[in-house]
Amino acid sequence: MLRVMFWNVGNAPVEVIAHVTKSESIDILVLAELRHGAASCLKALNAESRLTYHANLSQCPRIAIYSRLSDQYLSPAADTKYMTVRVVKPPIGRPFLLVGVHMRSKLHQSSESHGLSLLPAAHEIRAAEDRLGTQRTVVVGDFNADPYETSIVAATGFHAVMTRQRAQRGARTVGGIEQPFFYNPMWSYLGDLSQGPPGTYHYSHGEEAERFWHSFDQVLLRPAMLEHFREGSVRVVTQAGSLSLANRDGYPDADKLSDHFPVVLTLYM
Repeated sequence: MLRVMFWNVGNAPVEVIAHVTKSESIDILVLAELRHGAASCLKALNAESRLTYHANLSQCPRIAIYSRLSDQYLSPAADTKYMTVRVVKPPIGRPFLLVGVHMRSKLHQSSESHGLSLLPAAHEIRAAEDRLGTQRTVVVGDFNADPYETSIVAATGFHAVMTRQRAQRGARTVGGIEQPFFYNPMWSYLGDLSQGPPGTYHYSHGEEAERFWHSFDQVLLRPAMLEHFREGSVRVVTQAGSLSLANRDGYPDADKLSDHFPVVLTLYM
């Protein structure tokens, strides 16, 4: 079993980041918007702990990775401004690609421009898969887009679908080009019937069409990784022991911690 957590940590102190990480028994920690030095976060992770975490350095300025796996088990494969690709070689199980993303904000650009800005990342992931000869790929991160947005579902985008049944078909041909699927379990984490909060991020800014809750923080899996995925493998974290990550309204506590909730993925290797 391998546990991966993504968190856009915002204002969260390193002590809180470490507390949530250890409460969830995380093996690989992928962070966005880390405003503390790498050494400070690593020191907090390893303080008063039986577990030893390593800083897996990245050339991607928007993503930081810490792991209980040393560099020989978690090696860089590609880095861009908005994402990092790692080859994970777990002690038990076959290797796979772990991609951490933190895409551009929707602020100060049109919806069309933002959607188009996500497409290069999808293409870069496919290029890395082709180069490394694998489609055993997991993507985690803050897409700054919801699961239903065009850039996430489009065949030339991430091509992430809402059901395992569809994803397990592997790919579909669009315009004469075969496009592989991702499975996106975050569709199940929208609204009151989700297994946790109605989303991972809450936003209210007086827009005419306001959705309030969003699931910008997502987990995508290629069909080849679904053998390691079970019902309940993804969880949005709102509580770590006695510490609540939500404010009194149930929204992410942006003032004290972060405006995003963490997302945990358990892979049964």
